Amino acid sequence: MLDERANGQAELFAADPAPKPIIFDLSERPVPLSATTNNNGRDFGRGRHNSKRYEDWTLRMLADLRRQKMLWLKLPAPFAVHYTFFKPDNRKRDLGNLLKAADDLLVKAKIIGDDSQIIDHRQSWSRLSPAWRVRIWYGPAALARIAELEKEFQ
Repeated sequence: MLDERANGQAELFAADPAPKPIIFDLSERPVPLSATTNNNGRDFGRGRHNSKRYEDWTLRMLADLRRQKMLWLKLPAPFAVHYTFFKPDNRKRDLGNLLKAADDLLVKAKIIGDDSQIIDHRQSWSRLSPAWRVRIWYGPAALARIAELEKEFQ
């Protein structure tokens, strides 16, 4: 059962056998690279360490999630996750570099247990909103979402 702090959505998800995704927006701050993406971060001989900028960003995003009552949901696996990131201009940017930090944030916020349980990852750019949007399908809904998407490719 989902935590009751999930914006009153727990009852909706528990009653619906094929729940819609959980959707939430995060602030307009850009997603920095994590230590394991493109060797960003410092190596002190005992593994990679995230930069202070990355750690500060993580704390701000956790505070943003806390305000939305999205912490500690502990959704059941597997997961299908779709991120829509804000693209402020026409500069070249790599969507793949944003995924690691976003996935790590979901784990650190205890929304999902482990990012290795994400069985479908999608990401896109948007210029409509300065925030970035996260959609998470979980459990049987994730499997149904993937089956739905696979029909498009047949």
